[in-house]
Amino acid sequence: MAIMSFVTVKTEPVFRRTEIKVSISGEVLEECELTLKVGSELKDLLPLLQLTENADLAFFHQKITLKNNDIVIVPPLSQETKISINYGTLAELCRLKGIGPVLAQRIIDYRSENGLFQKLSDITEVKGIKQKIYEKIAADICL
Repeated sequence: MAIMSFVTVKTEPVFRRTEIKVSISGEVLEECELTLKVGSELKDLLPLLQLTENADLAFFHQKITLKNNDIVIVPPLSQETKISINYGTLAELCRLKGIGPVLAQRIIDYRSENGLFQKLSDITEVKGIKQKIYEKIAADICL
């Protein structure tokens, strides 16, 4: 004689985020928080902003995918050129003291997986970038 038992499994519906919130500050007429679709890129955000005359979008790489709770700071035009840890290319990041191709790629991979850096010191969360390297590059980087 075979004994059969049935187990009832109650499942909860899986919540999939369809929207993200992104905070905007810096060289904009009014700081704000915008709601965008998941998968939105920086190029989708820029037309929605009211920028000041002093806004510098030159280093924004428009293919960056935004993540929920990202903070986008529009920088002012500047005489000195700093390298953005949020938007810098491999070649640009390699120009920083102590950052070669391997660390530069780790920075790019980190921001792709975790979203934009929220403050400069967050770069120390990238494997291989300790406080000593951060101190060397701090004056040459921006968000």
